Formats: sequence, structure tokens, C-alpha cells
Amino acid sequence: MLLAALKMFASPILARGFAALLAVQPGAAATTSPPPAASPGASPGERFDAAIELQSKRRFAEAAAAFEALRADTGLPRYRLQAGQAREAAGQLAHAIEQWEALLAEEPGMPPARRAEVQARIEAARKKTVPVELRAAGEAPEVIFTIRRIGDDRPPLVRAVASGSAGATVSLDPGPWDISASAPGFVAARQEIAAARPARGPAAPVVVALAPARDVREVSLELGPPAAIEAGLRLTLRAGEGVLAAPEARTIEIAEAAAQQPLTLAPGRWTARLEAPGFVARELEIEVGDAAPGPLTLAPEPAPVRPPPPPAPRPPDTRLGLGLGLGLTGGLVFGTGVGLVLRHRQVYPNFTPAPDNAGYVAAIGATNVGSAMIGGGLGLGAAALTAGLGARDRALWGELAAGGALAIAGASWYATEWQRVQKMLYDGNKEGVAVDLAPLRRETAAAAILGSGVGLVVGTGVALLTRHLVARRAAARARVHVGAAGLVARF
Repeated sequence: MLLAALKMFASPILARGFAALLAVQPGAAATTSPPPAASPGASPGERFDAAIELQSKRRFAEAAAAFEALRADTGLPRYRLQAGQAREAAGQLAHAIEQWEALLAEEPGMPPARRAEVQARIEAARKKTVPVELRAAGEAPEVIFTIRRIGDDRPPLVRAVASGSAGATVSLDPGPWDISASAPGFVAARQEIAAARPARGPAAPVVVALAPARDVREVSLELGPPAAIEAGLRLTLRAGEGVLAAPEARTIEIAEAAAQQPLTLAPGRWTARLEAPGFVARELEIEVGDAAPGPLTLAPEPAPVRPPPPPAPRPPDTRLGLGLGLGLTGGLVFGTGVGLVLRHRQVYPNFTPAPDNAGYVAAIGATNVGSAMIGGGLGLGAAALTAGLGARDRALWGELAAGGALAIAGASWYATEWQRVQKMLYDGNKEGVAVDLAPLRRETAAAAILGSGVGLVVGTGVALLTRHLVARRAAARARVHVGAAGLVARF
């Protein structure tokens, strides 16, 4: 049956070679003659023939290694069958089972009859081995178990087991074995077992539970100077990219470090930052390994250089701004007033009594408004001239008082003439009433005086208020400036 299976998996030459192999008892000793070696650069067929010749000379372990090398170089799963049979003939059943199980996994499309034959060989080999259950414990998320036969040069068996899982079971030949569990950043844990089969019945599983410990180093950092320690030196350690430390131990902060600071760190490159009041902060890299890191010290801060106090800020000059602002406003008001007066110059001289004089009354009102705006523009212009020339506040206050007097006088005169004009407008159509246009012209003149007084009051008032606000802000800036200069001088 085995010969037929060989014909299905390999060439007739391979079948003939294994026919000779089946005539040899498993576990036969190897001869002392030198093994045939394929020449450098040999083809897979030549290497295969060399492996068959090793089998014919009963050098089964070497033949198995040759088949396994062929499988690794060519990627063809069929060589696992020959490698497993060679391991079985050499008495290395654990390695034979590993090759056959890998064959079944790598060839999912294998015909059922062939798969059953390979599975039967696996079950037959397991009856002669001892099951060993591998369990991973500890912090490592995944543990790599490496299983080596003690006193033998056969390749090790490797299994990856996740921590907390049910583990993995491997079938081992009876005898002594060395089992180690390792993980990146951890110290490997080891255990030796002596696998033995009972005289009768199946062998009970041997449980091997290993927990690799974190790979750490006990180091003592020498920190200084003593003055920095007394001031409260702060030490911050950050693990580099290649440091396999626990997540919670990748950053270590010590608020008040000691002169001899003991630490437990994972090996690798760390970044240390030192800080202390009155000293220049420093950041450097240290190597945690077999040798102790050198001393870590800080240098005191240099004495501060006191800069000369900056000159006090000058108060801003408001003459140009006030002159332009008030002058432009006065010009706009003056021009609008002139426009109103000119617009109604044809209607204004033609007196029209009541009752059909609505248009004439509107013309009088518009003319008076225009006259008042002309006076207001002149008053604003006078205030702009005074403020723009930089006159003292006393002059502005005098203009303010004059403007107020003009406004009061103009308002009184306007009220008197307004009554006369109204009487003339409503009584001018009666018999015996003489029409006199003088009150009308006096009313317009009173409106101009009233407007000039209001313009003068508004212009000087704006100038005085602006000067007051600017002076107040300048005083506040000066206080802040003096305070900042004193603070700099103090420190």
C-alpha cells in the first residue's frame, strides 16, 4: 500500500528508492561511510537522487534533512511525504508527524484516499509517542515554544501558543526533551521533561506550563549636582522605539529624584529629561544594558541680563485727525445747506399768503434749514481750525461757551421772528394788512446764527472729548509701561 501511495505522490524513481527503504527496519543505525553530496548548483532532481542514495545507505536522518531542504527551496509539498517517512525510519516519530500534518495542511485538494493513507500513518505514529500539552502563562501575548531532543542534533519543533488559550499539544518520542518558552522582551523560561510511555494503554498527556518573565535591568542613575537635587530635580524617562517595555512602563516620571536613583528598566535606548528650578533643562539618551549609564547632571541657569527700560510711549498727536474730521464734516454740512438755499431761491422771495401757500411754507422751512446748516458748517469749520492748530483746551472751552451763547441768542431771535412770519402768512390776505418781508429775512438770519452756535458747540465738544480720551489712554499705557519696566528691573 505504501508503494502505491509513493507512486501517486512522486516519480517511479522515487517509488523504487522507497521500496528499498521499506526493507529497512525503523531506527536502524547509520553507516560510517561518507554521505553522497550533490554538487553545488545541482538541480532538484540531482538533489533528490542524492537523498535517495542516503536512504539506501540507511542514513535516514540525513536523508530527511535533504528532503526538508528540497521542500524549503522548491516549495513543493510532496517532499514532506518522503521527509516524514525518512524521519519515521530514523525513529524520529515526532518530526515525522510534523511533516505529514504539514503535508495535509498544504494540500487541501488531496484525494480522499491519499489523505486517509497519510492520516493513518499519523495515527500509527502517535500510538508510539507521548502527548505533551503546552500552555503559556504570564504577560506575553504570545509565547514561542521551542522543543529540542536532549543529546540529539535533530531540528527543534516550534509551536506558537497564545497566553490564556487552551494551549497546543505535540506528540514527542519517549526520552528526554528540553522545552523553552520565549517572547520578544521577555526572558525565556525552560523545563526539561522525560517523556515515557506506560507498559499498557495510551500515554497520559504531560502538561508543560511556562511563563516567560519580563526582561528588565536593575540600574542606578547618578544624578546631580546636589543643588539640583535639593531644588527638586524632576526626571522623566521615555522608552525608545526598540524598547520592549510594558505599556504602563514606557514613560516614567519621578517628581523628586534622588542623587542615586534606583530603577527597573527594560533593556534598550531611553530618553531622559532632567529639570530643576534654577537649572537649564537637559534631554539626552541613555543605553540600558549590561553597563551602567554615566552620570546625568544639570548646569545652572546663567544670570539674567537686565535690559534698559524702554522709552515711555509718546501720546498720539490728535491735531491732524481732529482738524480733518471736523473740517470734512463741516464742509459736508455747509455744502448741503447751500444746496437747500439755492434750490428754493426762486420760491422764497415770492410771498404767498394762506390758504393756498403750502409750497411757499415748505420753501421757507427748507431755506431756514439750509441757512442753519450753513451756520453749522461754519461753526464746525471754526472748531476744526482751532483743534487742528493745536490750541490749548482753554481756547476750546472759550469757543464752546461762545457757541452756546450764539445758539441761545439765535434760538431766541428765531422764535421771535418765527411768530411774526406765521402771523404774516395767515393774515397777509386780509384787507388793510401790509406785507413786510423783513421778518422773513430776519428769521433766516436767526436760523444761520442758531446753526453756527450749534456747530461751534458740537465741534469744540468733540475736540475736547477726543483729547480727554486720548490723554486717558496714554496715561494707562504709561502706567503699564512703567510697571513692566519695574518688573524687568526686579527680576
